[in-house]
Amino acid sequence: MVCPTITQGATTTWIYFPDVVWYDLWTFKEVSDGKDVQEEYPSPLHKISVFARGGYIIPVVLEMEGQVPSAESVLASRTISLYCYLDAKGAAEGSLFVDDGLSDAEDRPSHRAIFSLANRILSIKAEAGSSERYLRHISSIVIAGVWEEVAAVKVGREEVQFNYNYEVGVLEIRDLLITTGLGQLQSHGRDHTTL
Repeated sequence: MVCPTITQGATTTWIYFPDVVWYDLWTFKEVSDGKDVQEEYPSPLHKISVFARGGYIIPVVLEMEGQVPSAESVLASRTISLYCYLDAKGAAEGSLFVDDGLSDAEDRPSHRAIFSLANRILSIKAEAGSSERYLRHISSIVIAGVWEEVAAVKVGREEVQFNYNYEVGVLEIRDLLITTGLGQLQSHGRDHTTL
């Protein structure tokens, strides 16, 4: 949801948040906890207020963060980040589709990855028939809406380093090298069991 400031000199905007969980797209901070609410939100002129609805995973081309990328630069980039915004049940889903961006043939080579996060497990599945030419590497994952303490994060059976900010409920996993083929990432609670 995009909420630009349209009043000259204004530094805040009144925003209506429908009755689902909403996050600030850029800071990952939860701004609405699922109640139908209208509230005044900071909206400086140099930054357009953009919000992500809980329940979705958004793939982002890392080299282009904060910029409007060209089609050519997106196609050339092989690295993405996943921004996961959890819903009230702690789940999210999304997908990534990549092709050559030029041909219009139905049988053109392409790759589609499907992301699903539920029960603290992020699954990544490639659609049948996906072309390896268009596989992407996930180098970081940011999950907003994590309100239970995280003691460990695993990719497969290997523990990976992570940052967890309990004040805003954001889990960040950086320096990964996961392809958008098949994969699974788990986060574990205090007792090191999958929740």
